[in-house]
Amino acid sequence: MDQDALKLVIGVMALLVIVNTTLVYSGALAGADNSTVNITAGKPGTVNITVNTTKPTPTPTKAPTKKPTPTPTPKTYVEIINPTPEPRSTYTHIVPVIPTRSEVGFDTIYTIKNQSVTELMPRVVVDAVNPPVIVDFVFTPLSITDLKPLDYKIIKTEYHENRTIDRPYENAWFLLNVTDLEDGSLITQEGVGKYYGMQYEKQIVIPNSGKIAFDLDGKYGNITLAIKMQKPK
Repeated sequence: MDQDALKLVIGVMALLVIVNTTLVYSGALAGADNSTVNITAGKPGTVNITVNTTKPTPTPTKAPTKKPTPTPTPKTYVEIINPTPEPRSTYTHIVPVIPTRSEVGFDTIYTIKNQSVTELMPRVVVDAVNPPVIVDFVFTPLSITDLKPLDYKIIKTEYHENRTIDRPYENAWFLLNVTDLEDGSLITQEGVGKYYGMQYEKQIVIPNSGKIAFDLDGKYGNITLAIKMQKPK
Protein backbone atom coordinates (compact mmCIF):
# COMPACT_ATOMS: atom_id res chain seq x y z
CA MET A 1 0.00 0.00 0.00
CA ASP A 2 1.41 3.36 -0.90
CA GLN A 3 1.76 6.18 1.59
CA ASP A 4 -1.24 8.23 0.35
CA ALA A 5 -3.60 5.32 0.73
CA LEU A 6 -2.30 4.73 4.27
CA LYS A 7 -2.96 8.34 5.26
CA LEU A 8 -6.47 8.09 3.87
CA VAL A 9 -7.21 4.99 5.93
CA ILE A 10 -5.82 6.60 9.08
CA GLY A 11 -7.93 9.72 8.49
CA VAL A 12 -11.07 7.68 8.04
CA MET A 13 -10.40 5.73 11.24
CA ALA A 14 -9.75 8.97 13.19
CA LEU A 15 -13.02 10.41 11.93
CA LEU A 16 -14.90 7.30 13.07
CA VAL A 17 -13.30 7.51 16.50
CA ILE A 18 -14.32 11.18 16.84
CA VAL A 19 -17.91 10.45 15.87
CA ASN A 20 -18.11 7.50 18.25
CA THR A 21 -16.59 9.49 21.09
CA THR A 22 -19.02 12.34 20.50
CA LEU A 23 -21.97 9.94 20.82
CA VAL A 24 -20.57 8.39 24.01
CA TYR A 25 -20.07 11.69 25.80
CA SER A 26 -23.12 13.43 24.47
CA GLY A 27 -25.12 12.13 27.44
CA ALA A 28 -22.59 13.58 29.89
CA LEU A 29 -22.40 16.85 28.03
CA ALA A 30 -26.18 17.17 27.66
CA GLY A 31 -26.77 18.26 31.29
CA ALA A 32 -23.47 20.13 31.76
CA ASP A 33 -22.84 23.88 31.52
CA ASN A 34 -19.52 25.42 30.38
CA SER A 35 -18.30 22.00 29.13
CA THR A 36 -15.32 21.81 26.74
CA VAL A 37 -13.94 18.90 24.67
CA ASN A 38 -10.23 18.82 23.67
CA ILE A 39 -9.26 16.34 20.91
CA THR A 40 -5.57 15.89 20.12
CA ALA A 41 -3.74 13.41 17.91
CA GLY A 42 -1.57 10.89 19.71
CA LYS A 43 0.37 8.05 18.35
CA PRO A 44 -0.39 7.01 14.79
CA GLY A 45 -3.91 5.61 14.75
CA THR A 46 -4.98 7.11 18.19
CA VAL A 47 -6.78 10.25 19.29
CA ASN A 48 -6.60 11.86 22.81
CA ILE A 49 -9.97 13.32 24.00
CA THR A 50 -10.22 15.45 27.20
CA VAL A 51 -13.63 16.53 28.53
CA ASN A 52 -13.78 19.40 31.05
CA THR A 53 -17.20 19.61 32.67
CA THR A 54 -18.38 22.25 35.18
CA LYS A 55 -21.46 21.14 37.03
CA PRO A 56 -24.15 23.86 37.37
CA THR A 57 -25.00 25.18 40.84
CA PRO A 58 -28.21 23.41 41.87
CA THR A 59 -31.15 25.67 42.49
CA PRO A 60 -32.71 24.94 45.90
CA THR A 61 -36.23 23.75 45.61
CA LYS A 62 -38.87 24.43 48.25
CA ALA A 63 -40.45 21.47 49.91
CA PRO A 64 -44.11 21.28 49.03
CA THR A 65 -46.35 22.68 51.74
CA LYS A 66 -48.36 19.93 53.32
CA LYS A 67 -51.96 20.88 53.77
CA PRO A 68 -53.40 19.92 57.16
CA THR A 69 -55.95 17.22 57.08
CA PRO A 70 -59.29 18.79 58.03
CA THR A 71 -60.81 17.39 61.19
CA PRO A 72 -64.48 16.69 60.74
CA THR A 73 -66.70 18.68 63.09
CA PRO A 74 -68.97 16.38 65.08
CA LYS A 75 -72.64 17.14 64.89
CA THR A 76 -74.00 18.50 68.13
CA TYR A 77 -77.51 18.98 69.40
CA VAL A 78 -76.59 21.32 72.23
CA GLU A 79 -75.89 25.03 71.86
CA ILE A 80 -74.27 27.00 74.68
CA ILE A 81 -75.29 30.66 74.75
CA ASN A 82 -73.52 32.85 77.26
CA PRO A 83 -75.84 35.45 78.78
CA THR A 84 -75.17 39.07 78.05
CA PRO A 85 -74.61 40.98 81.28
CA GLU A 86 -77.35 43.48 81.90
CA PRO A 87 -76.45 47.02 82.97
CA ARG A 88 -77.11 47.64 86.62
CA SER A 89 -78.40 50.88 87.99
CA THR A 90 -77.55 52.09 91.42
CA TYR A 91 -80.34 52.72 93.86
CA THR A 92 -80.76 53.84 97.42
CA HIS A 93 -81.79 51.22 99.93
CA ILE A 94 -85.04 52.01 101.66
CA VAL A 95 -84.43 51.84 105.38
CA PRO A 96 -87.59 51.63 107.48
CA VAL A 97 -87.96 54.41 109.98
CA ILE A 98 -88.03 53.10 113.54
CA PRO A 99 -90.92 54.77 115.37
CA THR A 100 -89.98 57.04 118.23
CA ARG A 101 -90.85 55.60 121.61
CA SER A 102 -94.32 56.81 122.48
CA GLU A 103 -93.10 58.07 125.86
CA VAL A 104 -90.93 60.74 124.23
CA GLY A 105 -92.45 63.64 122.29
CA PHE A 106 -96.06 62.42 122.51
CA ASP A 107 -99.08 63.49 124.52
CA THR A 108 -101.56 60.91 125.82
CA ILE A 109 -105.00 61.99 124.63
CA TYR A 110 -107.09 58.94 125.62
CA THR A 111 -106.65 56.00 128.02
CA ILE A 112 -108.44 52.86 129.17
CA LYS A 113 -107.13 50.95 132.18
CA ASN A 114 -107.92 47.29 132.74
CA GLN A 115 -111.40 47.57 131.30
CA SER A 116 -113.38 44.46 130.46
CA VAL A 117 -113.79 44.16 126.71
CA THR A 118 -117.19 43.52 125.18
CA GLU A 119 -118.65 43.54 121.73
CA LEU A 120 -120.49 46.79 122.49
CA MET A 121 -117.62 49.10 123.46
CA PRO A 122 -118.01 52.78 122.43
CA ARG A 123 -116.21 54.23 119.41
CA VAL A 124 -113.35 56.63 120.09
CA VAL A 125 -112.82 59.42 117.51
CA VAL A 126 -109.55 61.35 117.43
CA ASP A 127 -108.83 64.51 115.45
CA ALA A 128 -105.28 63.78 114.30
CA VAL A 129 -104.07 67.31 113.69
CA ASN A 130 -100.44 66.43 114.31
CA PRO A 131 -99.79 62.85 113.13
CA PRO A 132 -98.59 60.25 113.68
CA VAL A 133 -100.95 58.78 116.26
CA ILE A 134 -99.64 55.86 118.33
CA VAL A 135 -101.76 53.26 120.11
CA ASP A 136 -100.23 51.11 122.85
CA PHE A 137 -102.37 48.36 124.31
CA VAL A 138 -102.10 45.32 126.57
CA PHE A 139 -104.79 42.65 126.48
CA THR A 140 -105.12 40.35 129.48
CA PRO A 141 -107.24 37.27 128.80
CA LEU A 142 -109.35 35.83 131.57
CA SER A 143 -107.67 33.09 133.53
CA ILE A 144 -109.41 29.76 133.87
CA THR A 145 -108.63 26.85 136.16
CA ASP A 146 -108.42 23.29 134.98
CA LEU A 147 -108.91 20.45 137.43
CA LYS A 148 -106.75 17.49 136.62
CA PRO A 149 -107.06 14.25 138.65
CA LEU A 150 -103.73 12.64 139.40
CA ASP A 151 -103.35 9.02 140.54
CA TYR A 152 -99.99 7.60 141.54
CA LYS A 153 -98.49 4.96 143.84
CA ILE A 154 -95.45 5.00 146.10
CA ILE A 155 -94.38 1.51 147.16
CA LYS A 156 -97.67 0.04 148.39
CA THR A 157 -99.48 3.30 149.07
CA GLU A 158 -101.85 4.69 146.43
CA TYR A 159 -102.54 8.42 146.13
CA HIS A 160 -105.46 10.22 144.51
CA GLU A 161 -105.14 13.99 144.05
CA ASN A 162 -106.80 16.76 142.08
CA ARG A 163 -104.33 19.26 140.69
CA THR A 164 -105.50 22.73 139.63
CA ILE A 165 -103.85 24.44 136.63
CA ASP A 166 -104.41 28.16 136.02
CA ARG A 167 -104.03 29.27 132.37
CA PRO A 168 -105.28 31.97 129.94
CA TYR A 169 -108.58 31.17 128.34
CA GLU A 170 -107.94 30.02 124.77
CA ASN A 171 -111.14 31.62 123.43
CA ALA A 172 -110.27 35.13 124.64
CA TRP A 173 -109.78 37.74 121.90
CA PHE A 174 -109.48 41.44 121.22
CA LEU A 175 -109.76 43.45 118.02
CA LEU A 176 -108.99 47.11 117.23
CA ASN A 177 -110.28 48.59 113.98
CA VAL A 178 -108.91 51.96 112.82
CA THR A 179 -111.08 53.80 110.25
CA ASP A 180 -110.70 57.06 108.31
CA LEU A 181 -113.98 58.90 108.88
CA GLU A 182 -113.52 61.15 105.85
CA ASP A 183 -113.81 58.35 103.28
CA GLY A 184 -114.82 55.41 105.49
CA SER A 185 -111.77 53.35 104.54
CA LEU A 186 -110.18 50.91 106.96
CA ILE A 187 -106.70 52.14 107.87
CA THR A 188 -105.49 49.12 109.83
CA GLN A 189 -106.49 46.26 112.14
CA GLU A 190 -104.66 44.73 115.08
CA GLY A 191 -105.61 42.40 117.89
CA VAL A 192 -104.92 39.38 120.08
CA GLY A 193 -106.23 35.84 119.66
CA LYS A 194 -108.08 34.33 116.72
CA TYR A 195 -106.00 35.38 113.65
CA TYR A 196 -103.61 37.72 115.50
CA GLY A 197 -101.64 35.35 117.71
CA MET A 198 -101.21 35.37 121.46
CA GLN A 199 -98.83 38.31 121.84
CA TYR A 200 -100.66 40.32 124.48
CA GLU A 201 -98.73 43.62 124.29
CA LYS A 202 -98.66 45.49 120.96
CA GLN A 203 -98.23 48.92 119.36
CA ILE A 204 -99.61 50.39 116.15
CA VAL A 205 -98.69 53.66 114.40
CA ILE A 206 -101.24 55.60 112.32
CA PRO A 207 -99.64 58.18 109.98
CA ASN A 208 -102.99 59.58 108.76
CA SER A 209 -104.34 62.98 109.66
CA GLY A 210 -107.95 64.10 110.07
CA LYS A 211 -110.81 62.35 111.84
CA ILE A 212 -109.83 58.81 112.86
CA ALA A 213 -112.20 56.34 114.55
CA PHE A 214 -111.06 53.56 116.89
CA ASP A 215 -113.49 50.65 117.39
CA LEU A 216 -112.69 48.18 120.18
CA ASP A 217 -114.14 44.71 120.24
CA GLY A 218 -113.50 41.46 122.05
CA LYS A 219 -114.43 38.90 124.70
CA TYR A 220 -113.12 37.20 127.79
CA GLY A 221 -110.44 39.68 128.77
CA ASN A 222 -109.43 43.12 129.95
CA ILE A 223 -107.79 45.88 127.95
CA THR A 224 -105.41 48.64 128.93
CA LEU A 225 -105.04 51.11 126.06
CA ALA A 226 -103.48 54.52 125.46
CA ILE A 227 -103.85 56.74 122.38
CA LYS A 228 -101.03 59.26 121.94
CA MET A 229 -100.41 62.02 119.41
CA GLN A 230 -97.19 63.79 118.58
CA LYS A 231 -96.59 67.08 120.35
CA PRO A 232 -96.68 70.22 118.19
CA LYS A 233 -93.21 71.30 117.14
